[in-house]
Amino acid sequence: MHVNNVAGCPKLLWIRHCAIMQKILKKGRNEMKKNAKYNMENNAACTELKELLAKRTGTHPEEWYLTFRAREAMQVVFEEVRRIHGYGPVILQPFTCSTVPESVIAAGMDLRYADICRSTLSIDPDSLTTDADTDASAPSHNAHAVIMQHTFGIIDKDQAACMREVCDSAGMLLVEDCAHCAGRMAAGSDGKPLADVSVHSFGVEKILPTQFGAAVRISPDMKDRKLHDAITEHFRALPATDANASASVRTYITRFRILNHLPPAVKKPVRDHWIRTHRFIPAVAAAELSGKTILEPTVPGDEVMSRCLDAFRDIKGNENRRTAAVISYRKAFADMADS
Repeated sequence: MHVNNVAGCPKLLWIRHCAIMQKILKKGRNEMKKNAKYNMENNAACTELKELLAKRTGTHPEEWYLTFRAREAMQVVFEEVRRIHGYGPVILQPFTCSTVPESVIAAGMDLRYADICRSTLSIDPDSLTTDADTDASAPSHNAHAVIMQHTFGIIDKDQAACMREVCDSAGMLLVEDCAHCAGRMAAGSDGKPLADVSVHSFGVEKILPTQFGAAVRISPDMKDRKLHDAITEHFRALPATDANASASVRTYITRFRILNHLPPAVKKPVRDHWIRTHRFIPAVAAAELSGKTILEPTVPGDEVMSRCLDAFRDIKGNENRRTAAVISYRKAFADMADS
């Protein structure tokens, strides 16, 4: 690489880039030293986080499992569905994050889309006929599972109860996507959660400011006991997140800043190298858009656990701030007619 002209970038500008990168990396190293104390708190943080989740949802701590990201957690569930019941479709909605179908494809299952309800922007249970054995055109025909997504955190109890009935009738696993409502789940009239598996994402651009982390609740009342045992055993056997991916949590923002200061011709190869070596884990990698994975399912490290624990200690404050923001928007747009 010629120093005088880097991708059309003059020498002085390139020197400025390097100086900025050095300052950002120094800040990142200081942050890593400051957070080193978390290395001894993993077990305690894990226990407390599970207890907080259980208390918030009326469940038990032993029903919860923690993972590095939610997409790999979903992948674990569908891998066991395929291992126990074979290849088949998983029903989901088209209005969803690309990481949801990615987890289905990565597990070796098929995708089947269903219509959504206008009021909730979630799958309309009425579109899933319960006469799946005789009606080959029914979305639930031969389907192994359905993903009930609470879009924008909207949990419709009646709709969720209807979805539970549809799944019971068709023999499908009900997987609940709680990415937009971390720590909240659909419950029946008895207060018990309705889903067989509930996946809560704490990742980037979700409700918590944690950037990474996820929690999975597996219902002890799952009717398919063989599948229940297989899923729980898989989560119990997950390995730790590799060293590079764990370290990338602390330098996530730092590396973002570095990439933003690099010339275009340098930025892409550096970004690709970091992703390939797990030094930078983006919200969605290019490979993930085609159903491939860049990480194996793992349990989170100390830093992720600590961030998630801090976030859940302030979950009420988080929700109150969001509620206040929604109220402000509703007032600001009160004169606009519903359409």
